[in-house]
Amino acid sequence: MDHEASPRAIDRRLDSISKLLHTGMKILAEQQYRINALIDSQVRADQRLTQLAEAQQSAQQRTDQKFAELAEAQKATEAALQAFLRRSGNGHE
Repeated sequence: MDHEASPRAIDRRLDSISKLLHTGMKILAEQQYRINALIDSQVRADQRLTQLAEAQQSAQQRTDQKFAELAEAQKATEAALQAFLRRSGNGHE
């Protein structure tokens, strides 16, 4: 046999290359499916995180408002207590 490959050997090699390409394409398709699933999952996680951040901000605003109201009530209570103590002579008569 000379240095040239036989037609059968060439066919076998072409079949092997074809199988490799087919397998590679299948693997690529599976990986793309997994990547797409990860992307979808990340998008959902980002959306949920945004919702949670907005809810936390809203809750913080309500808390700040309640603290402001509490501070005002405390000032009114302090003023009333001071007025009462002045009227009663502060117990030093």
